[in-house]
Amino acid sequence: MKHRPPAGAMPARDLSAAMERMRPALMAFFVRRLSDPVQAEDLIQDLFIRMATMRGPATDNPEGYIFQAAANLLRDQYRRDATRYRYQQSRATDADLGVDPIDAERLLSARQSVGCVARTLGDCLTGLARFSFSTGWRACSVRRSPMRSAFP
Repeated sequence: MKHRPPAGAMPARDLSAAMERMRPALMAFFVRRLSDPVQAEDLIQDLFIRMATMRGPATDNPEGYIFQAAANLLRDQYRRDATRYRYQQSRATDADLGVDPIDAERLLSARQSVGCVARTLGDCLTGLARFSFSTGWRACSVRRSPMRSAFP
């Protein structure tokens, strides 16, 4: 079975020829705006992948269409960078950044609180109620007679 491109997609040989012809101009376009040749290469590859998989009618001005798509990719890149920057800034002002939520002081405090609750319940509950509460048994899941016989 032969692989077929999506309907309306640019044929592979035309895309390859356009890529070779327009690569230097697109590289200059991206590097001028990004100052990073590696990121420019990535965007060029993204652009040609999109062009190879796009659906729809062919355009009368393929170069103009490709540069418009390149400008859109660049806008998307700026948006992602701005979102990433805002997120990093919000994390930088986070008071809990770098704080271990389970430090020794918090652990000791929690254990003391649980111990206080256990002592309070132990003082005020009867044997059967204390057993039910401490083991998590529910009165409806266990017959009452075996529980009653276990505790005076």
